[in-house]
Amino acid sequence: AGLLLQEDLVLMRAEPGGAHRVQAAFVVFSFGRVLERVGMDLEQVHADVNRFPSDLRKPVGRFFDKLSASAPAWRTNFGLTWSPSLVPTPDRYPHRASYAPEATHNTPGKWMMARIGEVGVGRAVWLKVEYQTVRRLRGASDHALFTVRT
Repeated sequence: AGLLLQEDLVLMRAEPGGAHRVQAAFVVFSFGRVLERVGMDLEQVHADVNRFPSDLRKPVGRFFDKLSASAPAWRTNFGLTWSPSLVPTPDRYPHRASYAPEATHNTPGKWMMARIGEVGVGRAVWLKVEYQTVRRLRGASDHALFTVRT
């Protein structure tokens, strides 16, 4: 299926107790470290997302719990990146501590503002837009397919 579609595909499975885990993925553009993410739950997958544990974990969990096969959902998502590449390389989000250059760990805001000051915001950052769908699978109601088109 991944060779026939433009969207990235992520298969999620609901476990007893409420966790939703990545079971399989065919991802080119949405996010990196795909093999590391197989088996992770939603909170682990979104560990780098600011305020996910405190503000988004419960609403996202409820959303997945209530998802039905007869009512797929969609949303758009956007963010600013530091690289024009669609491929999820570390230079796209250098401010994230897990792979930021050591010099930016302590002062990511200063580094980013300096870059904007040097070349202007139009050449320092890029707008990344995603169209996302999620649907519960018929006949395998504990599974959901999440698609992302970047």
